[in-house]
Amino acid sequence: MNSLQWKKPSDIDVTGLCFVPLQFRCSVSGRILVGTASWSDPGFVERWYPKKLPAADRLPWYAQHFDLVEVNSTFYSVPDPRMVERWCAATPDDFKFDVKLHQLSSFHSTPAKLLPPDLQSRAVTDAKGKVKTTPDIQ
Repeated sequence: MNSLQWKKPSDIDVTGLCFVPLQFRCSVSGRILVGTASWSDPGFVERWYPKKLPAADRLPWYAQHFDLVEVNSTFYSVPDPRMVERWCAATPDDFKFDVKLHQLSSFHSTPAKLLPPDLQSRAVTDAKGKVKTTPDIQ
């Protein structure tokens, strides 16, 4: 059995918080990264981020405390490339983004209006406006 070393970043005040960011490192090989499903969660804004921290400063501040974040919004829409560039510029080079697969690619019911414009024009929809999975759209 591998021994795990549990480390808590010392620069985070976890007093009164119900979550503790941890970093796990396996002594043999590999690395488990710990992060959250968003850096803009209302609970974080209310209880974790410094008071009055501007929204534009949340991701850089988050990246000082975690190694990774899940980008949940990509399940619903494809982000603008300029936005993705800003995310990368706001975080350290070794920071990881866990980009959630778009709902259409994971065979979930998807409204056509959530697709990029070039795919919307090719999408075949059902009576409720949900995209039918076709070879052209996959």
